[in-house]
Amino acid sequence: MLMNATELVTPKFTSLQIIKYASTAKAPKNIQESCNVIADMIDEFGLAGFPLKEVIDFAKFATTHTNP
Repeated sequence: MLMNATELVTPKFTSLQIIKYASTAKAPKNIQESCNVIADMIDEFGLAGFPLKEVIDFAKFATTHTNP
């Protein structure tokens, strides 16, 4: 269902919204699933429409999260 919504808007908008809400999450499962969704979106749509700086910054945040 998320991929259908991403087709209606843009992968950039969807990924920025996911990053915005996931970076405030405290549960590691939420951050893990956000990373999985972004990875699936990149597989589906390619890197052309993604904000690379924000995705890389979110990946850094996810790997250095205090709760592994």
